[in-house]
Amino acid sequence: MRKAAHLLTAGLLILSHPSNAADIGDTAELEAFVDGVVEVGLRQHNIAGAVVAITRDDEVIFTRGYGYSDVMTEAPVDPERTLFRIGSVTKLFTWTALMQLYEQGRIDLDTDINEYLETVEIPDTFAEPVTIADLMTHTGGFEDRIIGLFALEPAAMRPYARLLGEDLPARVRPPGRVSSYSNHGVGIAGLIVEDVS
Repeated sequence: MRKAAHLLTAGLLILSHPSNAADIGDTAELEAFVDGVVEVGLRQHNIAGAVVAITRDDEVIFTRGYGYSDVMTEAPVDPERTLFRIGSVTKLFTWTALMQLYEQGRIDLDTDINEYLETVEIPDTFAEPVTIADLMTHTGGFEDRIIGLFALEPAAMRPYARLLGEDLPARVRPPGRVSSYSNHGVGIAGLIVEDVS
């Protein structure tokens, strides 16, 4: 699946290169290219379905669903209605934002995160403080449980600072020692980005 995504991404990046911008104007050619890349990728890598959307400037110039949103019922992917959750891909944006703050000299990766948090304080459960480097390597030592990360209605969503203020995940091990995938660590990192910037 990863190989198919890379192939599709590489192909679409070729289309997005400025020297090829005029080529995108031919809708039939664009559709044929994308159809070929995606359909082969789905078939070769046994992927149920995908959506491709291509924009130029502020305009959507191509969107299409491929394969099935439900393999059992053979319901087709609808580019307007089928949900593909982006999930942990958003963590890359958090890490990028942190590194931009680091490059600007606004944060230090080895400093206690409490130095940057304005709305929440992480307790000093262990002698060593949690650092941004710990958050980025998933070694912050926080317990892992769901605390309001999902909601069925937009009105039910609460700011992460408020969630943490009401129900802060416990520190269950010293930081920097054991790697354990941590949604909360990334959430705290995002809160640092918010508070610092």
